[in-house]
Amino acid sequence: DRNEILEEDGVWNAWFARTWNLKHVKGTPQSSRFYKDATLSTFVSRYRVETSDSIASIALKSQRRVSLLKQINNLVSDSSLHCRKEIYIPVSKPEHLHGAHVRIHYCKFSLREYCFVISADDTWDVSPTLEPGRCRPDSKKQEENLVSLMSRSLKIDECSAKYYLEVSDYDLKEAMSNYRIDDEWEKTQQRASRRPKDK
Repeated sequence: DRNEILEEDGVWNAWFARTWNLKHVKGTPQSSRFYKDATLSTFVSRYRVETSDSIASIALKSQRRVSLLKQINNLVSDSSLHCRKEIYIPVSKPEHLHGAHVRIHYCKFSLREYCFVISADDTWDVSPTLEPGRCRPDSKKQEENLVSLMSRSLKIDECSAKYYLEVSDYDLKEAMSNYRIDDEWEKTQQRASRRPKDK
């Protein structure tokens, strides 16, 4: 495949760097379409979430629309915000990318790829929240927020929510999916037990 050859040779990354006036591009997207379809909101910087933050307060500090932050980070409410260690702030102007180092990486929260702008005091290492797989909460408060969010979303007790989160290694989407599968199985069994048995 010609695209694979181009990616291996770094030609796509070099073309992408020239197009957006970047100094260096690290990482390879899942498809070469990423390079062609990129817009300004493809470029994001990381923001560490504090306990006092809300989506609105972050939007105010970063001078971005609340709706854009929700879309980029796949956020629904402040409860979902506080289940995260960090969120991503889209770059506002093309000139902010001039001479920047970026890393192409898949974000498991928003289920899409972004170009993460690496700041001068940052490292090339992928942060724990960018690594593929699951990310266990690093505080009791985050754990409680996840349990509460799942409990309210599915209208189940917090003990059940905590159980499904624990067996899913605190992957909220997987925990909710597992609960729905079990719940449907139980309902199917109950319906089957109510049917009159053949004589």
